[in-house]
Amino acid sequence: MKIAIPNTAFQGPGNRLATRPASLVGVTVGFLDGWGFREADGTISMYPLMRELRPLLAERAGIADTVWHKKKNVAQRAPRPSSRS
Repeated sequence: MKIAIPNTAFQGPGNRLATRPASLVGVTVGFLDGWGFREADGTISMYPLMRELRPLLAERAGIADTVWHKKKNVAQRAPRPSSRS
């Protein structure tokens, strides 16, 4: 039997998350949905948790609007127009 030692690569100090804005007041928040929710009429709408977050963000953070995009499946990468770097 051969034992493999995991090769772990730690992120350096330059690989951090994006800088967070000081406030969300007046911004548009995008939801990139991998699951969606099938309505009784067969249409796909926003995943229920995202649907609950939308009014909370408006009330507590003062967002102006939301944009919702449904991916074809969970494993699919975000389409280019929907992702910003």
